Amino acid sequence: MFNRNANWYLKDDKGVFINSGVGISNRFNFWDNDDNTFISSYSIPIGIGYGRVIGVKNVVQAYIIAKEIGADLSNESLLKLAEIIEKYNNDYYTAEFRDDAEIEFYNDLAEITGKPEKAMKIRQILNSPIYKTSERFTGWHIKGGVYNNLINGGDLSDGFFDDIDYRLDLFASLRYTLPTDYNKQLILSLNYSKNLKGGDKQSIYGSSANFTIDHKYKWSSSLVVDYVLATQESASDLKNLIISLQSDYVLLNSLSVNASVNYQRTAFYDHQFNTTLFPFHLLHRNNENSFGIRLGFRFYLI
Repeated sequence: MFNRNANWYLKDDKGVFINSGVGISNRFNFWDNDDNTFISSYSIPIGIGYGRVIGVKNVVQAYIIAKEIGADLSNESLLKLAEIIEKYNNDYYTAEFRDDAEIEFYNDLAEITGKPEKAMKIRQILNSPIYKTSERFTGWHIKGGVYNNLINGGDLSDGFFDDIDYRLDLFASLRYTLPTDYNKQLILSLNYSKNLKGGDKQSIYGSSANFTIDHKYKWSSSLVVDYVLATQESASDLKNLIISLQSDYVLLNSLSVNASVNYQRTAFYDHQFNTTLFPFHLLHRNNENSFGIRLGFRFYLI
């Protein structure tokens, strides 16, 4: 699978943007009686949007660094510290200083924090899984457009490109993100897609809510709610609902315990390849309700 999607802003970095990309995917269709059946797809989205969602995890990390090493920093200094972290994550230091990238990075951190002796502690905060710093985003955007899809579904013995179908889908989406505190994040999204050419003239209405909280640096939890409504001209409406509560607590530097509670009401299997690049859906009816509780361990190799 190969997916790339990008926004190009026309005037400023928060206004109108052009959305496009490319996606390639090949998967076996396990719901077909023929074991050789596969589904391959090639997609190019073209759309326009407004707004911007930006990552602000570096700001949270700057706050954690200041608190952990006992540095009394002003808001201005915290933002400068976050800017240095962002530059490092974007490979600015590697491009600018090459072999001395790490040295220059920690020298700049020491200049802001005033605590050069805490360099190794800062490195642990930025890189160790013991510090459960969830992703943080702020802002919103809305976008819409069309997806041009080439879909190949057939038997491998017939040749890879023998049964290609062209589909055109209309899409629209809204995403809203809000870090409610330095340790909490709320993400809301609405999605819509409608098949205009080819396929079963189906429409998909989706909504999701995701709330995460870092209770402590070693403990994080999340709540996810997803609801999808699928309508087709030749069949009745189908509805899916998923509710998931998860929590992860670090026991040792490379070992954590995680628990989850999941409820799933499934009226159809939704074989969409990627919610970003593949809005078309291949629906397989299935009425199923499930509830599960899971407890396990996670070992971090890196």
